[in-house]
Amino acid sequence: MAPTLVNASIEFSTLDDDKDQKTLLTVTVVDFERVVAARVASRFGQFVDHTESGPLNLQVLNASTGTSLQRGAVTIRIDPEGDDTWKFNFFLLLTFSDGSTLQAGANHLGLSDANGDFSQELTVGIGGIVHGP
Repeated sequence: MAPTLVNASIEFSTLDDDKDQKTLLTVTVVDFERVVAARVASRFGQFVDHTESGPLNLQVLNASTGTSLQRGAVTIRIDPEGDDTWKFNFFLLLTFSDGSTLQAGANHLGLSDANGDFSQELTVGIGGIVHGP
């Protein structure tokens, strides 16, 4: 039987433009079949310039397999109250029932309200590195 997802967390490094305190942040992880494997949505408070935030735990909603998640994606979205632009790096860690992990991340990203320089949502393929137990 293939190992299945048991834990998911994400960390952010805010660059030179913070996430406002009232901005809603939603992170959704989907597998290859587009099934939502894990998700979190919260305001989390302000993410100040040049600071680390997290790890933030995602709620595991479906026990997707590592193979399917390697071909999956993570979507990060902000819903600000008013104007907000946030520039950041992220690191996603998925842990499976056999103790193996799948890691993914990206650098120099940005999100903004609908009128900003960036879009409100971005999706990054996971295609990460698998580490044994």
